[in-house]
Amino acid sequence: RTYAVGIEALIPANGQTGRAVGVIAQLHWYFDDLFPNSLGKPLVS
Repeated sequence: RTYAVGIEALIPANGQTGRAVGVIAQLHWYFDDLFPNSLGKPLVS
């Protein structure tokens, strides 16, 4: 199975965007790996 993991920091650019630093974490699964018998097949053979 294939997946992607990402972590990023949100740093404010100026005073109008706030003063707090944030963090975002993402986890992505690919549909063709989750459903190989339906979505993993080519549309045109």
